[in-house]
Order: sequence, then structure tokens, then C-alpha cells
Amino acid sequence: MKWGRWDFIAPELPEQHGSQGLDCLAAGVIHAEIARADLGISYVNPLASLNGQILAHHGTPEIVKPWLTQAHAR
Repeated sequence: MKWGRWDFIAPELPEQHGSQGLDCLAAGVIHAEIARADLGISYVNPLASLNGQILAHHGTPEIVKPWLTQAHAR
């Protein structure tokens, strides 16, 4: 799965974490298109977005960096 390389996983996370920093509407369009193609696999994206946002907003840099940068390297 190349979603991470294409920044389709949690695209609304800040750019400092290796994401696109998109607004929620743009991220929603990406989520919807993935769900249209395969509803079963589309659950990856909202889960990654929710967990990523919690980490990005509340985590310390040493905890956050390995988790958020690995998601985008896959």
C-alpha cells in the first residue's frame, strides 16, 4: 500500500510531521474517494487521522516523531 508515500494517510496533519497539512474538507474528499474504491480498507484512513491528530496536538516531539513519520514512509 503506497498511501503513505502519496500522503493519503491523515493528509490533514501538519506538514512538520511529514503530511500535507490540508484542511478537513480536502482530507474528507480523499477519505470519500478511497471509501468509494474499497469501503473495507477505507477504515485505515479515519483511524490514522484520529490517532494522528491526538498525537500531533498532545504528544511530545520525541514520542510523536517516530509514529507520525513512519506512517508516511510506508
